[in-house]
Amino acid sequence: MSFTKISVTVLVAVFCISGVAIGQCTDGSLSALDLTLNGVDPSSDPSHQITTSANGAIDLSIVDSTGANTAFILLAGSSISCAAIPAGPVLDQIDLGSVQLLLDGINSSASVLDFMATTPFTVGFSLPVAFAGICGPAFQAVYLDSSVGFFFRTSDAGQICYQGAKVTRYGAGGLTLGDDDFVTHALDPVTPNIVFNGVSYSSLTISSNGVVSMVTGTASWTPVMAEFNAGFTPGPTATANPGVSLLWSDLMRSGTPSGDPNWDVTEDLTNGSVTVTAVNQSYWGSQDPAGDTSCTFSVNPGVNHDVMMDYSATLIGVAIADNILIGLTDGDDTVGTDNDLSVSGGWAGQAGGIYNSAGANDTVGELIAPNVPFGFTQIIAVDAGISQWSILIL
Repeated sequence: MSFTKISVTVLVAVFCISGVAIGQCTDGSLSALDLTLNGVDPSSDPSHQITTSANGAIDLSIVDSTGANTAFILLAGSSISCAAIPAGPVLDQIDLGSVQLLLDGINSSASVLDFMATTPFTVGFSLPVAFAGICGPAFQAVYLDSSVGFFFRTSDAGQICYQGAKVTRYGAGGLTLGDDDFVTHALDPVTPNIVFNGVSYSSLTISSNGVVSMVTGTASWTPVMAEFNAGFTPGPTATANPGVSLLWSDLMRSGTPSGDPNWDVTEDLTNGSVTVTAVNQSYWGSQDPAGDTSCTFSVNPGVNHDVMMDYSATLIGVAIADNILIGLTDGDDTVGTDNDLSVSGGWAGQAGGIYNSAGANDTVGELIAPNVPFGFTQIIAVDAGISQWSILIL
C-alpha cells in the first residue's frame, strides 16, 4: 500500500467520522511534530486555547523536534473538541470539531500550496477585528510516523481566541509619538463613536504631555488654566476643542531609569468603551517616574457619555518642578462657565466628593502645584450631553 493511498484513506476518515468530544486532548508527548501558536505550546493551557489581542497577528509554526524535514497534513477546525475523532488502528486522535483540510504535504493534491507542508513551517496571518471576544479556527498537524509502521500521529491541537479589545500603542514601543508631540487616533469602524459635549467623534487626539482632546492636539508642556478653558490653546476660542486634561504636565521623557513611556488606546469591541492610558510616564525635568494614568470613555444608558479618570497608579514624583492640570473642558472659553477648582480646595476639596455643573458648557479643572499629593484616585464624570457634569471624586 502506498503512502498516497494511506493519506487518502486517512483524510476520508477525518471528513466522514464524527464523534462526541470525550477524554483529553492529545498532549503531544509521543509526537515529533511541535505545533505552536504565537510561540506558545497549546498543551500549556488545559483548554488548548491561546489568547491574543483582537487585532494581533498570529504565527502558526510546525517543527519536527528531531530536526527532520517532515511532510505533514494541516487540519483546521471550528473549535477544540478533545478526541472528537478517537484514535484508530492507523490514525491518532483528532481534537478538532468540524474538520477541514488546509494543506496535505503527504498526498500533495489538495492545494497548490501543499509543497509548503514540510517542517520547519511557519505562516503568519490575521483575522478581522470582528473576531474580538470570540475564538477563531483551531489547528492540528498529522504526519506519518514510520517508526511504528503505517500510523498517522497528530501534534497538539491549538486554537486562537481573541480578546474583546483592540490595543494600539504610541511611543517608543509602538507607533510614532515623540516629546511635545500629538497624534490623532482613528477608532476602528466597529467601535462606537465617542460622544463628548453632545458631539459624536470617530477619533481622538493624544498629546504626549497628558491631554486627550477631540479635535486637535497641543504640543504645550506647560499647563495654563486659561488655555485649558479655551481648548488647550490661547483664547479666545475660534474652534471648540473639547477634551480631558488627564495629566497635563511635561511628560514623555525616554531613557529614564524607569524605562521608555508609551500611550495605549484600548478599544473594547464588546461594550464600546475606549480607554487611553499613559503608560510608564516620566516627568521631564526631574526624570521622576509618573506611573500609569488612564481615562475611559464609555456608553452609559440614559446619558450621552461618561468619563472615568483613574489615578490609582499615578506617581507624584519627589523633585518635579512642573504643575499638573487635571480636568474636563468643553473647549470653548466664549460660552458657559469656566470653573477653577484650584481656588476652592481642588478636586479633593469638593463637598461630599461630588461636583455638579451649574449649567451647560462647563469647564472644570484644578492646577496642582509640583510635588503635591492629589488627594483622590478617581474622577467619574457623567455628562448630560452639553458639558453639564455630575462628577464623583474618589
